[in-house]
Amino acid sequence: MKVLDAKPINGGVAYFVREFHGWWNDEEKKNKNSCTTLSPEEGYSTIEEAHERYKVQRLARARSGFVHSFSPHYYGEKPYEYELIQI
Repeated sequence: MKVLDAKPINGGVAYFVREFHGWWNDEEKKNKNSCTTLSPEEGYSTIEEAHERYKVQRLARARSGFVHSFSPHYYGEKPYEYELIQI
């Protein structure tokens, strides 16, 4: 799952792109999660910069076989948006 979010930093706002992965650990019998931050440590200064990075990562994942994209859609008829990513 890829996430584009904003955090208050030094009186302003910085934008971050993160990618989460989850899997089942059979030995420990529990779900495991990892998070990779795909933005500079200080974040991006604009939402446009962060969104461009988000799109680059989404396309990279599509090229490696992850061609289905689900995004939360809080105010629509469905709780999510679906897109088949065209390469």
